Amino acid sequence: LLKNEWWEDLEEGTDLFQNILVQNLTQEGVNAIDIIVKDRILSVKNVATIKEFSSQVNKSAKTYTAVLTIETIFGDLEKEVSLSANLGG
Repeated sequence: LLKNEWWEDLEEGTDLFQNILVQNLTQEGVNAIDIIVKDRILSVKNVATIKEFSSQVNKSAKTYTAVLTIETIFGDLEKEVSLSANLGG
């Protein structure tokens, strides 16, 4: 969910354009994106913790992918998150 997309709460969501797309695809930039993604996931109701998390970038395709396992009150959930919109460009 991107910020300003949900009509009930325009402040809800991830600020893709202000926080993620401005990151360079250096290790520092990837670490910053990791923190944003983790913080967003942990802010979701019923999420207890992130059990596993790994991320990678494809610099030539300018994409970021995170693969993670989330523990919720309903059980574990495995998810892949991919971002591509001219990252770092």
